[in-house]
Amino acid sequence: MIFLVLSTIYVGTVVGVNEAEMPKYSVGDKWKVNVDYKEAIGLLGTGTFEIIGDSVEVTQFGEHYVCYECKFTGNGTVYGQNVTGTWTMDIVMYAQKSDLSDVKSTSTTYATLTYAGESHIMKTVTETTYNPPRESGGYPLTAGKSWSATTTELETTQTSIDGVDDEKTDNTTYTKSYLVLRTELTTVSAGEFETFVIKATDPDGSYSEDYYSPEAGFSVKEREYDETGKLVMTMELLEYSYAAAEGGFPWLWVIIGIVIAAAVIVGGVGYVLYRRRKPTAPAAPPTPLTEQPTPPSSNVISLQ
Repeated sequence: MIFLVLSTIYVGTVVGVNEAEMPKYSVGDKWKVNVDYKEAIGLLGTGTFEIIGDSVEVTQFGEHYVCYECKFTGNGTVYGQNVTGTWTMDIVMYAQKSDLSDVKSTSTTYATLTYAGESHIMKTVTETTYNPPRESGGYPLTAGKSWSATTTELETTQTSIDGVDDEKTDNTTYTKSYLVLRTELTTVSAGEFETFVIKATDPDGSYSEDYYSPEAGFSVKEREYDETGKLVMTMELLEYSYAAAEGGFPWLWVIIGIVIAAAVIVGGVGYVLYRRRKPTAPAAPPTPLTEQPTPPSSNVISLQ
């Protein structure tokens, strides 16, 4: 990584860092973030991402990988049209040390919802593997760099809503594309950082913009958009403890976990609504509500 003296600062442009090398992590490195999922059923909360294991051996699909073991723990509130509640989430993830590619993860989400005076309990466990591991880091990073990663994602989800269990498996091969749009001086709750702005695009046209800081060793801000370009989720760095002085860890898994949690909660609301209309007819939940609610202003941390 190359550091230069900041003699001139242009608005929105980083002149102090022009390359980010792949980092080396230590057990105990951690980052605390806030979460704001903005769809029909919204999620607000905070979570902590931490390195909990170094050189952990993982074998899957006949291949052997040496990985960092990471954990995300989060909790918060659920809001929506006539819906309130709480959620908690734990994600355990494995990233290959050689290139920080995604190897596998397991997420567990609990939610309690209140709708029309009735309480409902939900739990989901999702196991995800990538064959081959998905390269999401792209190191070293420089402005204008692009790359893509093709993988087969196997996802098994077990869901329980009010004691009614369901399991489904999805097996999808796809290519995700990445582009370093620019470097930019970014201010968030944790401070001011020189960042690389990375756009990650899915095959369906949905995408994220990741404001990645070598100083923090993590993304300081994330914005997730659907295929129409509508903003559906934001994350922001609140505080961190990082032993190294360069590099950074992508928080793609955290995004995936929050999206999975939101999908489960939205599906659970649909199931509750359907059961209230037809209490004796078990069936798949209907299409969820489309009206976007206004989040409780007291819980939202403004992004800059």
